[in-house]
Amino acid sequence: MPDTINLRVDSLKGSYYDEKGVLDYKNVIELNKEIKNQSEIARRLNIDVSTVNRMLKPGFIPFRTKAKYFSDIERSSEWFLTI
Repeated sequence: MPDTINLRVDSLKGSYYDEKGVLDYKNVIELNKEIKNQSEIARRLNIDVSTVNRMLKPGFIPFRTKAKYFSDIERSSEWFLTI
């Protein structure tokens, strides 16, 4: 069992660092099919050119956490009494 649990607020879904990074990575890959200029891709996505360069290197894997949203956890009314 893990020592800590990383819970996220549902209203901020999509704005967390790792989620934005995964979305940026997908967008960089898609734009790279159309546009080969890394500066133009960076300008369109409003990210740094070095980030685009890193994402386009072979073997790049976007950072992800094992965080869960509070709404993803099934809980009963008794669950709240245990915390």
